[in-house]
Amino acid sequence: MGSRNLVSVIIRSHNEEIWLRHSIEAVKSQNLENVEIILVDNNSTDRSVEIAKKLGVKKIINIEKYSPGKAINLGISISYAKYIAILSAHCIPCNNKWLKEMVDELEKDINISGTYSRQVPLPFSNPSDSRDLFITFSSESRTQKSDSFFHNGSSLIRYDSWKSSKFNEELSNIEDRIWAHEQQSRGFSIRYCAKSIVFHHHGIHQNKDNTSRSISTVDIIRKKFFPYGSILPNSMLPENQKVLCVISAKKFKLNKERIKNCIKNLKKSELELFIALIIPENESEDYEIDSNLELNLIYHIKHQDSLEKCLSEIVKKAEKNNIIDYTFYLNLDYFHSMKIDLKDNIRIACEKGYDSIIPAFEDKTGIVIKNENENLKILNNDLVHLKEKQIHRKLLLGQGSLSRNFITRQGKLITEDSNIFFNPTNNILHTIRLGTEAHNSLMKFFDKK
Repeated sequence: MGSRNLVSVIIRSHNEEIWLRHSIEAVKSQNLENVEIILVDNNSTDRSVEIAKKLGVKKIINIEKYSPGKAINLGISISYAKYIAILSAHCIPCNNKWLKEMVDELEKDINISGTYSRQVPLPFSNPSDSRDLFITFSSESRTQKSDSFFHNGSSLIRYDSWKSSKFNEELSNIEDRIWAHEQQSRGFSIRYCAKSIVFHHHGIHQNKDNTSRSISTVDIIRKKFFPYGSILPNSMLPENQKVLCVISAKKFKLNKERIKNCIKNLKKSELELFIALIIPENESEDYEIDSNLELNLIYHIKHQDSLEKCLSEIVKKAEKNNIIDYTFYLNLDYFHSMKIDLKDNIRIACEKGYDSIIPAFEDKTGIVIKNENENLKILNNDLVHLKEKQIHRKLLLGQGSLSRNFITRQGKLITEDSNIFFNPTNNILHTIRLGTEAHNSLMKFFDKK
């Protein structure tokens, strides 16, 4: 059977590509030897399994019909370790002592069957979820002889304890509490280890509604008592994000110098970048790409191809040998560029948990939208004071859009169900593209002046 590991870490996932890189890298950073990772994946359709493989996870199994107990039992069944750590893919160990703190608890007392971690929110966690985490997971460790609360978001159990009492596979939740109750009924204890900490962005109740009380409570707790809720795990810090930069310049002859300057400015961000340049296929002989620019990919777009197809293919090519967190899209065919700082956008996205940051022209003029059934929707039709009118936004996607890769892989930069921040401008010149009728009219106007 081979030599026995000290710990097998069972990570459960279902479409967790946003979090999985961070959780696996945090596990691999632990200050313990003889630790293996086992991924139990529930039919993920995103890049979860591929990311795990790229990060060196050897044991990956798929579970068709999911229940938490069944997934854990399945993972443990292919492990061979003294201790079993159970971790949800979206729970990220806070530091390299997360695992050792729990191991030490079990090493000290043979009468403890399992121990579980403290869970803390991220800066962008819902205030109600954050409040629940602060209330549920205190800063003081304790031994539980009759209190059966136990949480497999992050826990550690003895392999021998599991072998004599496996997790209930029929339950849709609280399989952890039932297991803890069974252990306590046999005379063993459960240990809450407050020094072992994981970040858990949506908390244990996944609240969607916030009250003014929950918001003010969390604000006080963060400022007065705990740093958690205001800090990020190391791999989620802005400087540790991996970014695909896609630069489009269909009017190449007008943009040669802008391309060079753009790439130089992007590299000043000091982020790990994969840079791709989109150029029209029928003008390729006119391109003289400077080798000093160190482009990772030049993509020749055909006249009939949509940007959606182009972007999707570029993302997939870039991801072939890389794990990428965000895509930054920039179209240099605008007459007047917005001042977009990639490093600052990444910082905002990381600290606030945005899926997309989109430049947008904000206005309050009247807008008429006609759908395919010829029905009209009119915004700002009333002749009321300007202050009372509704703001509408014209998306300027090419002015520097940042989106998570699960969005750009679809050939999109924004989706209706994603968490979006609009980077506003009220400068009409930011909306004009080179070579368009608006641009030609503008040039004629300047010529007359």
